[in-house]
Amino acid sequence: MNALKIRFLAYLGINTQSSETSIYYPSTPGQWVLLRRLAWELSVLGAEDVVLTPYGHLFATIPATTTKDVPTIALVAHVDTAPDCSGAGVKPLVHENYAGGPILLPDAPGKSIDPEEYPYLKEKV
Repeated sequence: MNALKIRFLAYLGINTQSSETSIYYPSTPGQWVLLRRLAWELSVLGAEDVVLTPYGHLFATIPATTTKDVPTIALVAHVDTAPDCSGAGVKPLVHENYAGGPILLPDAPGKSIDPEEYPYLKEKV
């Protein structure tokens, strides 16, 4: 498994579910866990000017790798997940070379995600 996939799967294991009743930003401790990890990883990967603000805004600069006059690119995202669905205990499943059949859910015996019920899966073969 490549490093990017390992990192991404680790991120999915962090409960970043937001709270509608919190008076803080970010609204839950799990969001801070992910933000701090991302800040550390950016630093380790060589990003410059890594700053994590008290409001959960993470900034970093990745220098251009060309001497050509190219535009600056900004990537903007949020780290929380919806408050109406728990982010705890997420166990991602990776299906390399998906063949198109039902995806069995190991923690829910007898349950699956079936392409007959979810036709968009047929496009993922």
